[in-house]
Amino acid sequence: IKNFSVAGSVIGRNHVAGILGTLTNGTVQQVYNEATIEGNNNVGGIVGYIGQGTITQTYNRGEILGNTAVGGVVGYAYAAYNSRQNTITHSYSAGEVSANNTSVGGVIGSAGKLYNTAANNKLAYYCTVENCVNNGKVSYCCLSQGQQLYYGGVAGATHAKVISCKNNGSVTFLAETEQVKPTLYMAGIAGVSSGDFTDCHNVGTLTIDNIDFGYWVGLAGITGRCVNTPAMTVSDCTNSGKIQVDFTASGNQVHNVAGLVAIATDGNISILNCHNTGEI
Repeated sequence: IKNFSVAGSVIGRNHVAGILGTLTNGTVQQVYNEATIEGNNNVGGIVGYIGQGTITQTYNRGEILGNTAVGGVVGYAYAAYNSRQNTITHSYSAGEVSANNTSVGGVIGSAGKLYNTAANNKLAYYCTVENCVNNGKVSYCCLSQGQQLYYGGVAGATHAKVISCKNNGSVTFLAETEQVKPTLYMAGIAGVSSGDFTDCHNVGTLTIDNIDFGYWVGLAGITGRCVNTPAMTVSDCTNSGKIQVDFTASGNQVHNVAGLVAIATDGNISILNCHNTGEI
């Protein structure tokens, strides 16, 4: 699929997008979305769900609204078998992305699947997100109680290699009630992750406001939490965006807030040549 654009509005349930709802094998290149996209799960500006394929040289300017796995370019990129590869490259989004559940990102909602290869007993990644930029706002909408939430300027959740990606947009989590008690991982690049980050940069402001947290919080410039990985590297990454938290309910404390990585407890994490200059 190549060389065309979409405008107007697209409304559906699952696997909803401006260009293609589901991509099982192929390439989407040089396509553009300016339509408003609204759905439930696996909602993206360009493609809703990828089983295997490549997304390259695309952009989204439309507003994206959904529930779970919601992204400006791709909703969910999932390699169904460990011989399949997904690549999202040279793509950007400038449209606002908002959702009321988990795995929400400016470029991609959820990327990749983690495999343990039998040959060498090491974890392998079958998704790459490279040279992608988010310029749009990422925000929650109409949160309900007791959820585990992943929000990021580039990706909500990544089990993938993330290379040379940048977030310029704000990531905002503003509760409508102080009774909301989620587990929240939020960051400029990826909310939760188990893959390497190389040459990634966050400039956007990260804001959590008016929430009474009863569980766990991870808020940082690059990733909110590293999970289920025996060896992961964050290298040549920077954060210059402001990171701010406002708990209005009495008795709350701010936990796990950092310039680069908030929580790294599930494996061997290396942070190399990274810098934070953002206000916290």
